[in-house]
Amino acid sequence: MRHYRIPLLVLLFLTFLALVFFSPALDRRGMDDFVVYWSASRLLATGANPYDPAALQTLQEETFPGREQMPGLAFASWNPPWLLLLLFPFGLLPFTFAARLMLLTNLGLIAVAVWCSWRWATWETSPTVGILIALALSMFFPGSLMTLAIGQISAVVMLCLLLGFWLLSQKHDVLAGMCFLFSTIKPQLVYFALFIVGIWVLRERRWRVAFGGVMGLTLALIAFTLFRPSWLSDYWGLVGGHVFTQYTTSTLGGVLHAWLGITLGRYAGILLVPLAPWIVSLADKHGWLTAMNVALLFSIPLAPYGFGFDLIVLMPALVQMVAWLWAHRLSLLRARLIVIGLAAFYGLSLWQLSLSGVPYHFFAWIPVWLGMLYAAAFPIPGRGLPLAEVQ
Repeated sequence: MRHYRIPLLVLLFLTFLALVFFSPALDRRGMDDFVVYWSASRLLATGANPYDPAALQTLQEETFPGREQMPGLAFASWNPPWLLLLLFPFGLLPFTFAARLMLLTNLGLIAVAVWCSWRWATWETSPTVGILIALALSMFFPGSLMTLAIGQISAVVMLCLLLGFWLLSQKHDVLAGMCFLFSTIKPQLVYFALFIVGIWVLRERRWRVAFGGVMGLTLALIAFTLFRPSWLSDYWGLVGGHVFTQYTTSTLGGVLHAWLGITLGRYAGILLVPLAPWIVSLADKHGWLTAMNVALLFSIPLAPYGFGFDLIVLMPALVQMVAWLWAHRLSLLRARLIVIGLAAFYGLSLWQLSLSGVPYHFFAWIPVWLGMLYAAAFPIPGRGLPLAEVQ
């Protein structure tokens, strides 16, 4: 049987690729948001202005007819320009093929993030049933399902941030800084986590982290300028007058805006500043994986804005909790509490996703619920970590 293992795996992989690229069941899957990313990268690849709302609108309507459009809005181009450098290869491909490839890419990003998080939390040298459970739960995580369904790029943010903290813990400071830079393609998701990094860099005088970020930014802007010399004025012309707080989002500020018309909640993230020294101390005691997850669980609900698919950045916290359970390092009572809480979490979130037309602010409970479960699973003072993180 061992002689047939590799050919069988290759056959299964090719069958999977065939299903992804040619199955009619996937028509329009992973395309709704991806079309705006693809159209911007397509315009850049063909020498046109990727920040021209009219050109983006026309290309999107021609490429993906039937998608709900809002005149003058081009969602992809609101991101910093280095996003389009990452997406440039997709812009060279036909839309349908590029969308299927993006679906595969997102699946791969989720799988890699699960493996990295599990490996970091457990230091297991070989795959176990535990990592397969974590992978299954992560694929059905609401943020993952939404990302895969509409072709979002939030999984890139998650993996760049995760790798940045991993490289930081391994003292590969320049590479860590570069990863942190590319995590800023959605700065509203990483604002507090990178603030923590900045405080830590100042304290430790690890200037190479900042150097890596600056070097990555310089190279990215040089490359983008070669593609589009007028990118700065083009970009500012699109986003300069746009009000980003007008949307209903999956944050507590979004809930206040939707229910009470209050916009002040969009800036609640400033309240997290006093917590920064404590989270830096968590990094010292428990490692950067724990510090990153705690920072995100606090900051995502208080972000200026963020949507249901953006919650995928909380997936490493889920994996870490599963690792704590798998290692039997929690008391029986706490373990049962976490299992019941996760079962309720998935039951409610999957039911909610099965409904149509649910506004994004109705998903604001997800990071709060996950944060409470994480707090319940967190190591009790004096008893050490459920799993040691070696720095």
